[in-house]
Amino acid sequence: MIKNVIVDLSHWNQSVDFKLAKEDGILGVIHKATQGLQYVDPTYEERQKAAEEVNLLWGAYHFGTGKDGS
Repeated sequence: MIKNVIVDLSHWNQSVDFKLAKEDGILGVIHKATQGLQYVDPTYEERQKAAEEVNLLWGAYHFGTGKDGS
């Protein structure tokens, strides 16, 4: 069975095994990159590299807060 699954991750997801995810049929990851005006997810760059090494699709998002537009 083919799964069309993309998972949403951030630094809160502590145990991430991209190789196992790929073997389970996960197609890609959308990962929080930033939040608010200054926060940068410290796991973002390392995880992007690890996901791409096993050929997972990669996407990113900014988690906006009320002060982003000020």
